[in-house]
Amino acid sequence: MSIPPVALCHASNSLEQREIETSMLQRLTEQHPDCLRVDWVTTAKDLALPLVWQNAKPDAVWKVLDALHRDELIICECYARIGKLKPGHRRKLAMDAFKLVALKHFLPSESQIRWLLVVPEELSVQLQTGSWFSEALRLIEVVPVKLTDIERRKLSEATDRQAQGQARGAKTKRERNVL
Repeated sequence: MSIPPVALCHASNSLEQREIETSMLQRLTEQHPDCLRVDWVTTAKDLALPLVWQNAKPDAVWKVLDALHRDELIICECYARIGKLKPGHRRKLAMDAFKLVALKHFLPSESQIRWLLVVPEELSVQLQTGSWFSEALRLIEVVPVKLTDIERRKLSEATDRQAQGQARGAKTKRERNVL
């Protein structure tokens, strides 16, 4: 099944965000030739995780190849968003972080695993506010990634479309409540 072009998708669709997340993770992979991208399900089985955690696929998993860290894994969630964070965005970030923290809880304490939340540099700055939310994110590593100008423009346009789609959806709900 193919994905419809952006113009045919619902206004709140985050296709561009998913594509940019993929690009961000690809850049990280290219910047770290000592890491090999690995399959989550196989890795989760090797770690003897229950089936529910085998199915909770993170956005990326790498195995470190250098001799010093050869048993180290990097498990990552990625969030592509720019602009001021609204409550729904903070919820999504919190859910990504919670997923990583929960996985961390289910793995043996001797496991050598790094837990990353990859975000655009612009967003990383917002997450350093000194609030309880930014402090809670310290349970994992927040890794900023520089976006290209094209990615930044696409994210901005996607955000505008999503806001318009949500506004239309909210209006429809209100209209239904009136009837």
